[in-house]
Order: sequence, then C-alpha cells, then structure tokens
Amino acid sequence: MLRRAALSLAMLLVSTSAPGALAAQEQTLSVQGEITIGTEGGPRPEALLVQVLAVTEAGVQGAWEAQMDQDGRYRVDGISRMDGATYVVAADYSETTYVEPVELTGEESVVSKGLTIYESVSTDPGLRFEQSAVVISSVDATLKTVRVLEIHSIVNPTDRTFVPHVEIGGPAGLLLFPLPAHASDLTAEFGLEPSQMQQIDLGFASLSPVIPGRTEMAFSYLFPYSGSDYQIDRSIRYPIDALRVLAPTPGPTIASDQLEVAETATIGEQEYQTLHGGPFAPGGSVRLTVNGLPTPGGPLSDVPPAAPVAVGAAAGLAAIFVAWRRTHPAARDLEADDLQEDLIQRIAALDAERQEGRLTEAEYMAARQKLVEELLTSGGQSESQS
Repeated sequence: MLRRAALSLAMLLVSTSAPGALAAQEQTLSVQGEITIGTEGGPRPEALLVQVLAVTEAGVQGAWEAQMDQDGRYRVDGISRMDGATYVVAADYSETTYVEPVELTGEESVVSKGLTIYESVSTDPGLRFEQSAVVISSVDATLKTVRVLEIHSIVNPTDRTFVPHVEIGGPAGLLLFPLPAHASDLTAEFGLEPSQMQQIDLGFASLSPVIPGRTEMAFSYLFPYSGSDYQIDRSIRYPIDALRVLAPTPGPTIASDQLEVAETATIGEQEYQTLHGGPFAPGGSVRLTVNGLPTPGGPLSDVPPAAPVAVGAAAGLAAIFVAWRRTHPAARDLEADDLQEDLIQRIAALDAERQEGRLTEAEYMAARQKLVEELLTSGGQSESQS
C-alpha cells in the first residue's frame, strides 16, 4: 500500500543517515498508549505495528516501532530525544495511515499518547464541505491562463474512514472535485497524495482517505481563457456550508448572483476582493464570472501576480486557513506578525521540498502538521488580543 510504503521509505532514510547524528543523543524516552477503535462495534485488530517517528524540517531523523499487545496497548522504547524534533505516533490500518503528534513538555522519560483507528467504507458516508475557498491567484496575460488555488475543509460525520476506490464504480466510490474546462497543471498542495489524484472530465477524483472529523485538502491548477471575461459553472456534488471566492486587487474582478460581496481581505501585503455565500445543496451549481482578464498589451497586462504565489502557493493557502479560524466581526486584516510570517515561509519551503520529491509522505505529514498547528495557534492568539 502506498502509505505503508511511505513509512518504510522513512525508515530506510533513517538507516542510511549518518550514525553519529543519533549516537550523539544519549537521552532516550519511551512512548506508550492505547490503540482505540473509533468505530462503534469495530473489532480490535489481532496485530498492529505502531511506529514513532522523530521529524525535523530536514526530514525523518529516527524511527522506532513495536507491536500492539492483546490488550490494545503499545510501548515503544529507546527513542532518541533530539532538540527541535517533532515526534509522531503512526499506524497503518484498513488502508489508512493514522498519525498523531506526541507532546513533550519537559525531560520526562515516558510519554503517553493514544491513537484512534477506524474501520473503513468504500462509498461516500455523507461528506460535507464545511468551508471552501477558491482563490484567483495569478493571471498570465501572455499565455492567457489563470492560476487558481482551492482549499477545502471536509467533514466526515461518521465513525468510519472513507477510502475511495475506483473499482466501486460511479461517483459514490470517489471523492470528486470540479475543475473549469481544459484545466491543466493540477497540483496537490496539502492533504492530497499526488499519485492518488486522477483527472477526469471537468474535474478530478482523489483516492486519499478521509478520516472521521475534519480534513483539510488543497490544490491548484491553471485554466486558459480567450476573451476578457470567463464564466465558471461549479457543480455542487457535496453539501457546502460556506463558499468564499477571492481575487487579488488590482486585477480582474469577480462576480456572482449567488454570492454576496464581502469586505476586502488582506493576506500579507496583498488585498483580495472577496465574495461569500452558502449553504449550497448537492445537485445545484454556482456560476462565477471573472471579468477584465488581461490580453497582451491590455490595461491589466502588467499587473503582478498575487502575493501567495510570490512566497509559494501553500503559504498563501495557510494564511487563508488562519483567516477561516478567526471570528472577529470587524474588518479582517490578516497581515501576519513576525511569528506568522516565519511559519508561513517555513510551510512554503516544506511544501517545495515535498513537490521536489525530497520528502516522503510520512515526513511531510509530520513536519507540516507541526507547522500548521503553530500557525493556527499564533493566529488564534493574535485574534484574542485584538
């Protein structure tokens, strides 16, 4: 299985790294806990391999493992304590890798961390898109293409992980996202495994598991245009609680009869025109018009790309993600303080390493989870102080 292979690659990385880096760490710790079956009535697996990974921005620095016992408990010993490392506990079960961060608060020698695993289903269990954002990121007047970033907060309301399968047949066995006509350069940003994305007519299917609770997924793509206006009709396949559309200013404008104009958002140093609306029920569609697209030599042909592209697609998406978590009723100024800017830059660098193939999926998931949690925490603290 792909995700099991990712963890195996992480272990291979450790075995081929310089031994002195680990030998210099004399302090060790143990991680123990209980494996909980999150699915009501679900059977406890007879055998389960549990791993603890130590991850830094440079990648996985150590991996240790142990088998779950007959009582559903595990204990991994001999874990090297490393400065600056994030530790995660992980296990593969029912076609899904489950990962949880391990919090270290001091010099403790034993840390307890539980891990919940779930039974899986191969058809849509009733997914709901809690929040969706569509960002007109940049426009290339020479190539006459528009780059779009999308981020979605997806809720699985059941106690079973949805594991999509092509073999099931029909949309119920897949996680589907719509795309404009002739979309290209489809790129996974986070929460999606590139090898598990299959582009289809007017969209793409993801085979990445969706665990119970909330899951964030993001991707980007290009679409071509010929005239100064472009109409996008987005089909609604899943319930959407809230939809936001953002476009950088100056630049082309966005309009929709089904969305309301919201206050301008500021992300970094870039301002965005914003539309919002919802809820939307499955079976309908949302029509969006992008107006004033530049043509070579036209008035907008020299407009620079939006700030998120300048610092990396994921950095801009991370800033939008922070915006979602804020509930202040006043105008939203999302300009980050020094800590948030540093975290956003680190997330962008991490995503670039993943895109270049220098990180396995296990390394990427562990390191990015730590950075995103820090970013969300800093955003919440900033909001509470406003």
